[in-house]
This record gives sequence, C-alpha cells and structure tokens, in this order.
Amino acid sequence: KKEYRTSDLSFVKDDDLPMIARLSKRVGAITNLRTLQYVPGETLSAEPFQVVNYGMGGYYSMHYDPFDEKTLNRSDMLVESSQGGNRLATFLIYLTDVERGGSTVFTNADVAVRPVKNMALFWYSYKPSGELDTDTLHAGCPVVVGHKWVTNKWMWLYGNTFTRRCG
Repeated sequence: KKEYRTSDLSFVKDDDLPMIARLSKRVGAITNLRTLQYVPGETLSAEPFQVVNYGMGGYYSMHYDPFDEKTLNRSDMLVESSQGGNRLATFLIYLTDVERGGSTVFTNADVAVRPVKNMALFWYSYKPSGELDTDTLHAGCPVVVGHKWVTNKWMWLYGNTFTRRCG
C-alpha cells in the first residue's frame, strides 16, 4: 500500500469542549455555512474538527477533500454519506508557524500558502454547477524544520444545500 500521508491526527467533536463549539460557530459565521456537527432533527452538516501534527518530514500527497464514489460506498461510510452527502467545503487553520517547509500547495491553481500561525484557508470543493473544482487539488509539502499543526473542518453538502453563497 502506498503511503500518501505522514502525520498524527485526531478528531475533536463540537460538544467535546465549549471552546470547540464556539470555534465551529465562528467558522460558520465566516463561511455562512452550517458547521455544527450534530443538530438534533437536522441534516448532518459537518464533520468534527480534525487536528493534525506533521513532524519533521511530515507531508500529505496530492488529493481532493471530497471522497470518491468507491470510498463513499464503503460500509463504514454509508450512514454519514447518506445523511450528509460529500465534503462541500474545507476550512483549514494553521495552529503553528513552520520554520521551513510545510506549505499547502494547490498545483492546478498555481498557489502555495506558507503556514502562518492563526491564518486560515477556505475553499469550496465543488463549483456552483455541482462539478468538482479541479483547482482544489492540493498537498501538504514536507516539513523541513519544525512541526506543523493544523485543524480543519469539512462542511457537508446536504446540510448546506441552501446556505452556500451563489456565484
């Protein structure tokens, strides 16, 4: 099996800590998307925050954030994907500065972002037409010196069908 990521990660649910729920709501205010993980009686709108540490040499190969059809149809994904759809958008927060390396690169868009503590990136994975935005193909470059800590929140399609800004 090909290794495509070298990192340590964990997930933090919105209701694990009051601070996490506040951060989730703040991401929602910035993006105009529904970001709380579970709201009783409502469609699944987001995943928990993923917290990731890339140590020296840590990287993440080129990828899109939405799941491919094969992954969506795995038995362990069926409930979430049937309730939430796929990953509509990503909000990524850099938790540390990185002395050297660790940039997030979007090769099709010719964009490279150097990690700066407390800076955030946001992107939609799909165009308003519903097709995958190929400019969102991205990777995390290897950390050369230091550690890279990030957290990200993925918002789901079904819970945000009517909240996404048009255009």
